[in-house]
Amino acid sequence: MTQQIKGPLKEIHFVTGKGGVGKSTYAALLAHEFALRGKKTLLVEIGERSYYASLFGRSFQYKPQKVENQLEVAHWSSQECLKSYVLSLVKVQALYKLFFENPISQSLIQVAPALAELSVMGQITSSPRQYGPHGDHEVLVVDAYATGHFLNLLRAPEAMAETIQFGPMHEQSQKMQEVLAQSGMCHCHIVTLAEELVLTESFELYDTLKKELNWNSRLVLNRYLNTTLKARDLQNKSQLLLQALHNKLFQQETAIQVLKEKDNAIRLMPLLERIHSYEDFRGFV
Repeated sequence: MTQQIKGPLKEIHFVTGKGGVGKSTYAALLAHEFALRGKKTLLVEIGERSYYASLFGRSFQYKPQKVENQLEVAHWSSQECLKSYVLSLVKVQALYKLFFENPISQSLIQVAPALAELSVMGQITSSPRQYGPHGDHEVLVVDAYATGHFLNLLRAPEAMAETIQFGPMHEQSQKMQEVLAQSGMCHCHIVTLAEELVLTESFELYDTLKKELNWNSRLVLNRYLNTTLKARDLQNKSQLLLQALHNKLFQQETAIQVLKEKDNAIRLMPLLERIHSYEDFRGFV
């Protein structure tokens, strides 16, 4: 059952995948596409390190910065999100400092990672919950954690609601879970490569998200070699370069076939400009 959500935010797009598959680059391209359509978009990276600092040539903080028309970028560290989340509950800055800005509390937070993940999810869902700080963006694109940590992020609200059975934290954790599972506004993009281990991990995540949240995730094949050549066109070639190209195409064709069994509308992210013949390939390399 889809619930009606108030507020300006209409879509939340999570981008994830195994480490090193190019999810951050894809998230930036996705956010750029939404901005070109005239939708006010916020691209957020979570975690402690910033990839977009080098991509855009500037540092990003908790507060969004405009990088182009209709597109803003922010970097939400778990510490900043925790501060925002706790202040939305206790309302008083002095209480936050008393209980969370001391060595003992910092140690407890370090051994309770679910609290940090809950605070990040609290920030992501603040607009549809109408609770805590939120902007006026229509689309939120989240450059999320890699696969395993991403699942922990999504499971944090339900786990906290089961652990704490009453009070504001219980209520807000429940509302976060409702946004994820019942609002219809959440979408997931799983970036993958034409490699067996990466594909296996991507499929496992796809099935888990379908089972736990009833999400039909979008699969994105990155580093796609855009060519009219087929593996069979090169199967009798012996040169090292031709053999490498043959193996690449064979992996790619196999990957596309199995990906379409999950998501018939898979998205292809080209590695190179379109190649029509082996001569084109030789000219490129």
